[in-house]
Amino acid sequence: MEAETGKFMICSGLDGSIECWPETCGGSHRKCYARRANCRGKEFSGWLNWRADGKDSVLDVGSGPGNTVRESIYPLLPLNFTRLVLSDISPQMVELQRKEFSGFKRVSCEVLDIGSEISDEMKKKLGTFDLVTSFFCLQWVADQQRAMDNIYNLLKPGGDCFLAIVADTPVLDALISVCENPRWKDCFAGWQEFYGFPYTNITEAKSKGLKFMQKAGFTETRAELRYCPFKYANDEQKENFLRSIPNKFSREVSAEEEEEIFQERLQVFDQFNVGDYHGKDSVLDVGSGPGNTVRESIYPLLPLNFTRLVLSDISPQMVELQQKEFSSFKRVSCEVLDIGSEISDEMKKKLRTFDHVTSFFCLQWVADQQRAMDNIYSLLKPDGDCFLAIVADTPVLDALIPVCENPRWKDCFAGWQEFYGFPYTNIIEAKSKGLEFMQKAGFTETRAELRYCPFKYANDEQKENFLRSMPNKFSREVSAEEEEEIFQERLQIFDQFNVGDYHRMPINTVAEPLVCTH
Repeated sequence: MEAETGKFMICSGLDGSIECWPETCGGSHRKCYARRANCRGKEFSGWLNWRADGKDSVLDVGSGPGNTVRESIYPLLPLNFTRLVLSDISPQMVELQRKEFSGFKRVSCEVLDIGSEISDEMKKKLGTFDLVTSFFCLQWVADQQRAMDNIYNLLKPGGDCFLAIVADTPVLDALISVCENPRWKDCFAGWQEFYGFPYTNITEAKSKGLKFMQKAGFTETRAELRYCPFKYANDEQKENFLRSIPNKFSREVSAEEEEEIFQERLQVFDQFNVGDYHGKDSVLDVGSGPGNTVRESIYPLLPLNFTRLVLSDISPQMVELQQKEFSSFKRVSCEVLDIGSEISDEMKKKLRTFDHVTSFFCLQWVADQQRAMDNIYSLLKPDGDCFLAIVADTPVLDALIPVCENPRWKDCFAGWQEFYGFPYTNIIEAKSKGLEFMQKAGFTETRAELRYCPFKYANDEQKENFLRSMPNKFSREVSAEEEEEIFQERLQIFDQFNVGDYHRMPINTVAEPLVCTH
């Protein structure tokens, strides 16, 4: 039987949000792979392993009114997915889901209590799925084992799941403070069960989550503990969020009493939210390529009231593709920009400065790293930040360079050392090197992490297309036949790292966050 993999994220945060991630637990009898949703989270798409044919079926548990699924999950689905089912314990929420997705094909909405026994009729109606997701819902389920058992049973053999579950959060501090207040104690008899939050002990969160999954039958599991702060755009958004948290009163409560309870909770909640709101963010992405990655993985994370998103690339052809990708999007523009060279005054004036600069798997191609970091710093507003994912060691480089040194092709690649610079291939020095560039640029708060990020190609075609997308810089004219021969030589080398079950990919040197104080 194929392994099912379970990945499970428990979230923890200090500024009042459910967007704190303690960790991901993955289980595998049915493949429960934790994927990071773009629910205002960080890197989510990398956790999602779609079927090779793209005909995925997906169940989301605890979908609430459905807007998060529409904004953050639906855009990530393969174009030929077979079905997406939203669910919630509340019939009112399911009604809202149906309104949110009215007119959407292959999407349905069902009332489902994942923490109770699922009837045979409902099991038959739902069938089984390739992927089950759940975001910031399962912490409300008293019987965690029952929930994990149900999720396991709703997965196809080889299916997977991604569960993001809140652990430690100031929401809980705000809720419980009132429950224990002698004045309101009779309103909240038995609150311990309703506000169970099984993962508040951060030390035990990972092992606890994994234990539930393994007991359910998952054989491949993974858990991560992540801190993901969330800042509200304004007081109204913060208050609306707190009002949306469910209550279970043990006696009848008047509207006046309920408002008084809310105001007491808000006072506690405010201790964790000191008015550092955002939402009107401006973002520059460097080296955006054709723009599809930005559209699928960055755009869904932007606050609804962001001010502008600028994609950029050194290649005018890539910028043309970006413009097509975002042709109907408002507040999005695309510019030709060489981040490794001096930026003209005209371009500086056009771009202005940004709250955030991002770059994914691009900067390793820049020969002058210091110039790139200086430019990024100068393009940030005071207290702006940047997130840069840079490839270090990767078999791509092993495939590219040997051909450059092959006597047969040497005259095609004169000066290749500068073009394929890859400044971070020495893993031992990668972090310190990246931090040094940033600190020299002027960043005063810096962080670097070294991560191993495996990537599995869906098939040979995807692998070959990826290798073909790597840039070449020929020092003499090369015929189409020669270029294909060079590619085939590189592919043979690349294949040494990918024996069917493809997996090896770059280790990324990341600075996060990099706060610039001018």
